[in-house]
Amino acid sequence: MNNKPLYFIVFNALWFQVGWWSLILYPQWALPVTGALLMLHLGLTPQRKADLITLAVVVPIGAAFDSIMQIFGVIQFALSATEPTVVPAWLLCLWCVFACTTNHALAWLRRLPALWVGLFGGVSAAGSYYAGAKLGAADIPGLAVFWLLYLAFWAISLLGLYKWFVPRVVRANL
Repeated sequence: MNNKPLYFIVFNALWFQVGWWSLILYPQWALPVTGALLMLHLGLTPQRKADLITLAVVVPIGAAFDSIMQIFGVIQFALSATEPTVVPAWLLCLWCVFACTTNHALAWLRRLPALWVGLFGGVSAAGSYYAGAKLGAADIPGLAVFWLLYLAFWAISLLGLYKWFVPRVVRANL
């Protein structure tokens, strides 16, 4: 099932880190940075169709969840104070960058037992939001509520993503 060369998996992991740091630290450059990153990724990926399908599914789900969390005051994203019901462009771009790792750098999650996928998803993703907030990308007024909701959402989401969605999309588009 893993027909990707190791260099592409490493590239994809580093590519994500460049995207995450760029979008968190320089949100005003979100669209050109993400456009360049996506063109590079889609030009090199061995699974372009699967990646595009994953983007089309993952980005709206993530954006909807983050919008709901922002509406209810669980988190307030930087650059969205004038439109509190809409997540900022940099966050949509971050969702795009994340979605492109699911079939590559994070594909190893498919081999883990469900409990570990959920734990990894909940802790690492919520931790990523928390780190972004510490760097000024968001404000988290109530840490306990934030951790509870983000841990639960990401645990369930990554579980569904890696135990149901990704294997079917990748297998159907190889």
